[in-house]
Amino acid sequence: ILSMIAAPSFEGMMVRSVIRSVSSDLGSDLNLARNEAIRTGNRVTLCPRQDDTTCGTDWNNGWLVFRDQSGALGVRDGTDIVIQAHQAITSPVTLARTDATGAISYFPGGSAANGSLVALEIRHPHTKGRNLTLSAIGRLTTTVEP
Repeated sequence: ILSMIAAPSFEGMMVRSVIRSVSSDLGSDLNLARNEAIRTGNRVTLCPRQDDTTCGTDWNNGWLVFRDQSGALGVRDGTDIVIQAHQAITSPVTLARTDATGAISYFPGGSAANGSLVALEIRHPHTKGRNLTLSAIGRLTTTVEP
């Protein structure tokens, strides 16, 4: 009887823990990208990961942080150095960019390259999620949403 009462509560706790963990990891890597852009004087990009060296389209597969030294902004080519590769997130939690698609880049001054808000959502079908918003000046805010 006790396990039947405790199991739903424990499952909810585990889901909230995964959401917090993804939010923390993503926030840390966004800050890493911004700080690296300022420190090195290079563009730095965070993109959805296809594998450990290639950008993809699905944020649920994880993400890459790389020094975007040449070529098109937000596109990893052979000369760009991968700083961090984050693995896929735990299902059924999902991560999606809701304002646009593709990579998030920082200029050497620390501002976001797209010049407008970047919005990311971390969700689970049956619980609250988190929203991460990146301002045009590169400031990151996190809010808990129902």
